[in-house]
Amino acid sequence: MDFKEDFKHDIKQELNNFRVELNQKLQSVVSDVRNHGTRLTEAEQRVQEMETANTELRDALLNSVKQQKLLQAKVTDLEGRSPICRMY
Repeated sequence: MDFKEDFKHDIKQELNNFRVELNQKLQSVVSDVRNHGTRLTEAEQRVQEMETANTELRDALLNSVKQQKLLQAKVTDLEGRSPICRMY
């Protein structure tokens, strides 16, 4: 009977140790997942900010190009009306 009781005790102890170790590893994984979730949220926020800035900069660039074309057309028109340009 001693062997049987010792065996039960050893098995219970091993299972308990395994459970504790498994819980520790699981907690570590849960912590890692939370950290990755936080980092992912931060990265998504930065991407959103960059997309917003990109849109604003694109709009400003398009407006500048539009203004440049308008001014170039005015310069061309004025050059065409200038008496100095007609001499050459």
